[in-house]
Amino acid sequence: MVIEVKLMAQFKKHLPDPDCPDHTCSLEVIENARVEDVMNRLNISKKIPKLFMINYRYAKEDDVLKEGDKLAVYPRLSGG
Repeated sequence: MVIEVKLMAQFKKHLPDPDCPDHTCSLEVIENARVEDVMNRLNISKKIPKLFMINYRYAKEDDVLKEGDKLAVYPRLSGG
């Protein structure tokens, strides 16, 4: 199945094709792939805090993806 992946900030370097427009590319994944599976495939460390969204809704690492889903990955921000 195919999903769209958008990686922001320091995660952009993990895109399979650095020329993907708007930091977004299509990615073929196995059926019932989870967000965590995609992170592993793209070699994004579990140690880095991040925020996930699937189809513009907050998501967790164990959420299952479906055909055509749009997965966005953002760094967690903190500060004051």
